[in-house]
Amino acid sequence: MSTPLDYLYQGGTLLTLSVYGIPFFSARGITQSLTPIREAANRQALPRTINGQLFNLVPSIFLKYSTQIEGKDQAGPSRDMLWPGALIQVGCVATLSYPVGLPGAPGRGVVTGSSVTSNGFVTYRPILNCMVMTFDDKIEEWPHEYSWKLELEEV
Repeated sequence: MSTPLDYLYQGGTLLTLSVYGIPFFSARGITQSLTPIREAANRQALPRTINGQLFNLVPSIFLKYSTQIEGKDQAGPSRDMLWPGALIQVGCVATLSYPVGLPGAPGRGVVTGSSVTSNGFVTYRPILNCMVMTFDDKIEEWPHEYSWKLELEEV
């Protein structure tokens, strides 16, 4: 039975993208960021009273992530027919964590085998159902370095 580490040693990555996948040698230097979507980070939805008390008026339906995934390797990602608006399920490289016993946690699906408990916290790689917002590919011909960026938002 193979493990996620076996896959890494074969030149792969922990990142998964449904439908499109990740070809070998396209993601060895991968980075991923998770940030709140624009609507969740709206400062106008976090007003202060005349007494300086801060309130959160962001509806819970907007508590979603935006993610940016970048890679630089010898090959490009699988993106033929991948256009803004496409739906993808992302098995993240980035991790989330929560205290053991927190009601309602985890807040997202968990990539199989990624959950680790240590010192009272559970750390896991989330599964995000996303829509492609934009992408960018670039290749440098002589060194044959292929860099790419994929920007997605949770649906």
